[in-house]
Amino acid sequence: MDTIVTPGLVLKETRYKESDRILTILTPELGVISASAQSSLRLKNKLFSACGLFCYSEFVLLPGRNMYTIREAEVRNVFHGISSTIEGMSLAMYLAEMAAALSPTGEEAAKELRLLLNGLLCSLLRRHLLCLLLLLLLTHCK
Repeated sequence: MDTIVTPGLVLKETRYKESDRILTILTPELGVISASAQSSLRLKNKLFSACGLFCYSEFVLLPGRNMYTIREAEVRNVFHGISSTIEGMSLAMYLAEMAAALSPTGEEAAKELRLLLNGLLCSLLRRHLLCLLLLLLLTHCK
């Protein structure tokens, strides 16, 4: 099977079994996808940091029946400071939820990804009003 290399932002993570995660990722070419990251909850695993919530990474994906499987991932940007305040974290979660709901599945979503990354950066810089304006743009992106 051919692998797919694409950048993506982790919108949601769900623990599965003892050390696995199922991720919801927003990618520019594939839109919103689900991907399995096996053993990614183990600290020594190479996927541990690249598959965290609000982590923008370069993913190597293997297509499966229901979802993709992450073979490799390399961190591009981690929005660590977002979780330092409740306002920043709640705004980031709301942006991620809106992007997951409004972005297409299996279609190009480069504009939505760019808006979401800018919104997370604004949230990180505590420019919440600008972030809300970007959220308004995201809702009218279609």
